[in-house]
Amino acid sequence: MRTRHRGILAAGLTIALVAGSSLASTAQDRGALSFAELDEVRALTQLADDVADGELPGGDAWLKLNHHLLRGGNGRVYVPFTVTIDEAPGRFGSVSLYIRAANQGEDSSAGKERAERQRLVGFELGQLPVFVPERATAATADGATFLAGEASTALRLAGDTAVDEARYPFEDVHFIDFSEAADDDGGREPYRVRRALAVAPGTYDIYVAVREYSLSGNHPDDRGSAVIKRTLSIPPISPVDLALSSIILADELRLLDRPLPAEKQPTRPYVFGGTEIVPAPDPLLSRAETLAVAFFIYNLHSDADGKPNATVRYRLHQQAPAGEEFIGETAPTEFTPETLPQGFDYEAAGRQLFASQMLPLGNFSEGGYRLEVIVSDNLAEHSTARSLQFIIQPGAPDL
Repeated sequence: MRTRHRGILAAGLTIALVAGSSLASTAQDRGALSFAELDEVRALTQLADDVADGELPGGDAWLKLNHHLLRGGNGRVYVPFTVTIDEAPGRFGSVSLYIRAANQGEDSSAGKERAERQRLVGFELGQLPVFVPERATAATADGATFLAGEASTALRLAGDTAVDEARYPFEDVHFIDFSEAADDDGGREPYRVRRALAVAPGTYDIYVAVREYSLSGNHPDDRGSAVIKRTLSIPPISPVDLALSSIILADELRLLDRPLPAEKQPTRPYVFGGTEIVPAPDPLLSRAETLAVAFFIYNLHSDADGKPNATVRYRLHQQAPAGEEFIGETAPTEFTPETLPQGFDYEAAGRQLFASQMLPLGNFSEGGYRLEVIVSDNLAEHSTARSLQFIIQPGAPDL
């Protein structure tokens, strides 16, 4: 899809993140917004502000948000997500989209107060908004030089961690035209946008606001808009202990012919090295489909040659009237010095392994299931597990 992007990056198997920051502070890195785009950002932020201050989310479309949690850089969590714009026939073919992660429970005044504090360090010399007796008694002092009291105040302000924080832990804006789609989801309804954010572990109120917006400037007379608010709890992913990312239910796992250029990564946040995960829009599958999952394994121990040794088991449980029943498991997958690619460098890969599994569903009955993924570090003699819920629903009736 043709898109003008403003935002974060993820590169290679080792996910390198530009930390979430204010739109203004990153403008230099991603190109200044035009006056029309700035006006649009103000309209979008007002939509989010209204919901933060108590208005109900909603609008002219049904927005759905699906996300995953992966380890990022500098202690942050990388959160790729999909926004689905649905139930708005004939609308939202070209949009502006605003994303905000606010600390849980904050109203719109919190971001404005942080922005004001951030500007404190921008005062000119001799013009700090504090009363310094030296300035009143030293009438001949050079106005372009900090006096001792002013210098001390400036140092305290600059050293205050609250001063240097962004307006919100994360915010970003995108301008997207679905009519020139280059992927399977574009060009037809429901429209799907895949992007990512990066934040420190914590609990956040996530806002997504969209408006109909034409990149050509020829906007509809009656522009539709919609807002969604979701509260996400984002736990830390240990930098040292055995851990797993989210288990991603995939529509497709694509092998790329060539590495994705860095400038394309923000619009395809599910590309990792030479593989692209196309996440499923929901956990509903049919017996004609194949269950496909993908995830990352973090912090395995390695041997003297720098190679890990791990076993991955996939155990399937079915929901039954009497409770959950274990119904079987696949053959284990081994990650050993013998099975890993020759020359594989675990440290260069960020001390992480990419794993995937596919399971045809033709022999399974309809109903609810839980896939349990168990990873064992054979060198450390330690295991961890995660689960994924999905449903095999009735297929199309025979004609």
